[in-house]
Amino acid sequence: MNLVGVIALMSSIHYFYAKNLWVLNGQAPTALRYIDWLLTFPLTILTFFVMLKSVTDIKRGMFWRLLVGTLVWVIAQLLGA
Repeated sequence: MNLVGVIALMSSIHYFYAKNLWVLNGQAPTALRYIDWLLTFPLTILTFFVMLKSVTDIKRGMFWRLLVGTLVWVIAQLLGA
């Protein structure tokens, strides 16, 4: 559960910072949102893998496939924005 707390703390810090940028500039900090996703989504995948590994026997390759898929998704979202 410590990893989940770290992810929540990181997201909270990013979104409070984004709110302050919105108040100061009046513009949505899109780049900051994607930076947050690039940091927290891999940690979320790591959390999912650790929890899944604790209840069943899965190979390490599954983690890498999930991680690559997550990074491709975030980059595709960035390019589409």
